[in-house]
Amino acid sequence: MNLTSFQLIKILREKIGEEQAESLASFVETKVKEEIDSKKEGFATKEDIAKLETKIELSKIAIILWFIATMLTLISLSTGLIIHFAK
Repeated sequence: MNLTSFQLIKILREKIGEEQAESLASFVETKVKEEIDSKKEGFATKEDIAKLETKIELSKIAIILWFIATMLTLISLSTGLIIHFAK
């Protein structure tokens, strides 16, 4: 159910009076807006997501470079051991 401030005032006016209905509707609207704003602060923006994607890509590159360096080291070590023990 989707209520606008006007609809809320109309419903409440019959039960509690015009002035109190407007006051209550204004209070509810303010509280809802504050709650939404406080929840929005924790959301990631498109810019935040783009930064994270960039960091992930850089991390992937770093991992690949470390893998290649480790493989080259192991190949060099294996080749050296083979040559040493082949004599």
